[in-house]
Amino acid sequence: MKHGHTLREKSVEQLRKSMGNGDDDESVASSESSARELTKKVKKPNIWYIGTFFFVTGSILNFVSFSFAAQSLLAALGSAQFISNVFFGRVILGEVVTLQTIFATFVIIAGNALVVLFSSHESVIYTADNLIEFYNTTYICYALAMVVLVAAMVTTYRTIEARVKMGEYVKHSNLSLPLLFAASSAILGTQR
Repeated sequence: MKHGHTLREKSVEQLRKSMGNGDDDESVASSESSARELTKKVKKPNIWYIGTFFFVTGSILNFVSFSFAAQSLLAALGSAQFISNVFFGRVILGEVVTLQTIFATFVIIAGNALVVLFSSHESVIYTADNLIEFYNTTYICYALAMVVLVAAMVTTYRTIEARVKMGEYVKHSNLSLPLLFAASSAILGTQR
């Protein structure tokens, strides 16, 4: 998919150059709006559709795999995708593999080896009654605490953001705004 995006970006850039857009201030300002128009005109390469097919198929097969083994084992092994990303990034996209990337890849491999060695290989089957038992007082208190925490973070984020937009100096806003946004988005599972 990424290779398809790269090819499409190159096609858009070639089309932009053939249209004779210069680098003066007016063309730079208008190029942002025309870039969207050019991108719409250039269709996605077939390699993008092939990549999308493999991505969707892999996601479906990954979901199906949870019926064959313990989730604690399979969820951790999902990190193996990062190893394949390094390989395909180098082979297909020609990306540079840094020493840091190699080290991170070995950490992933070591982590997966530990997961396979020490994780539970048994699948526990829960009945509806077992699942209902999980919703006890402790869980309800936890859920309510999360709601209050997210509401406080979102309110604080919006307050600080509004003050900064009005030109007011807010101490450590360059640190607190990204942290509040990331934390509340992670808890909510959404992005703006």
